[in-house]
Amino acid sequence: MQLGTEPGTEGTSLGLWMMVSMGLIPIGSLLIGVVTVLMDLQRALASAGSLAAVAGVASGWFTFRAWFRARRLVNQNKLATAQAHP
Repeated sequence: MQLGTEPGTEGTSLGLWMMVSMGLIPIGSLLIGVVTVLMDLQRALASAGSLAAVAGVASGWFTFRAWFRARRLVNQNKLATAQAHP
């Protein structure tokens, strides 16, 4: 994450990342508490785990798509440069 930021803003990006990731823990705890009241603990934890797994797969898919598109653009630029300068 820090490698993709402008020089001099690495600390700011890390601080923002930590604030978001640590700030979501109390919200998740509150939600799992509400869900546990509505259903039993085992179902609540199973649904939270399933949601985390789906989020992980979706994150991996979007990351792969972005990487694949960037790689394709780089290859297209190399091809265009090679054709322009035979």
